[in-house]
Amino acid sequence: MKEKILSLDPTADLADIFSYVKSRFHWCVRNKILTPEVIDSNRELFADNGILHNQNGENAHILVTGKMLVTGRNSYIRATQSAKVIAIDSHVRAFDDTVVKTTGNSTVKAHDDSVVHGNDGTIIFLYDNAILKGYCYNVYDYRKTI
Repeated sequence: MKEKILSLDPTADLADIFSYVKSRFHWCVRNKILTPEVIDSNRELFADNGILHNQNGENAHILVTGKMLVTGRNSYIRATQSAKVIAIDSHVRAFDDTVVKTTGNSTVKAHDDSVVHGNDGTIIFLYDNAILKGYCYNVYDYRKTI
């Protein structure tokens, strides 16, 4: 897949490239194609195309790293490294020891030692040592039990 990104159609314009990256946002971050350094080095260009790093956003793709508090509305959010996220009608993937608070109809996939404060409109998937605080009807627990 990395080769596919690197060999995009030479006639593709920036809008096509950003659309492609956003459609594979989590994969691009996980495989270090899209990094905080890349976003920060061209912050305005990425922001104009709906990709943010450690910034609040609406209808955006947001990468949250470090001990930052970020709010996303109607967004795709990937959070790591002790980040704190408030998700409103958003899709979140949380890793490390991230804390996620949700409102509205959000979906959270929590990994590692993440903590999720959910509500009834949230769909939560728990993995590894993730913790649910609050009450939700839609919880899918994939944590390993001994």
